[in-house]
Amino acid sequence: MLLFSTSATTGVADLSELDVLHEASILHNLKVRYGKNDVYTFVVNILCVLNPFKPLSCYSSDIVSKYHKAGEEVVTLSPHIFATAQLSYSNMSKSKEDQVIIITGESGAGAPTYLVQVPKEHNSNSSCIRVVEEGSSTLPTMCAKLRNT
Repeated sequence: MLLFSTSATTGVADLSELDVLHEASILHNLKVRYGKNDVYTFVVNILCVLNPFKPLSCYSSDIVSKYHKAGEEVVTLSPHIFATAQLSYSNMSKSKEDQVIIITGESGAGAPTYLVQVPKEHNSNSSCIRVVEEGSSTLPTMCAKLRNT
């Protein structure tokens, strides 16, 4: 029985690709990626973000353009908040149904900062982006607040 994921030693972009999946291999994988300034990691279609506590160059207009132009092929690119935004936008355009992106984290960890990073192409003409106030620690509370806004 493997006690440690060999794929976590180099860091995988999607945690579902780990050959051994347990807390130690997940944390090691995140640590390896974080050490390379890869603060975004997918867990299938969930985006896990580690606060870098410093400015990163992954929010330039070139990066925005790359993810925006990728359309539905954005899944072939590295994990990023722009990939999540593009997928949501593509799904909304195709299905004509609302999409929800839940951004959560510990108080003061910078979760609202990531919402600001959503490319302007996706939110400039829309009033559908809503921020749930800090202190909404449970999903039912967050959903109730969204319904009432």
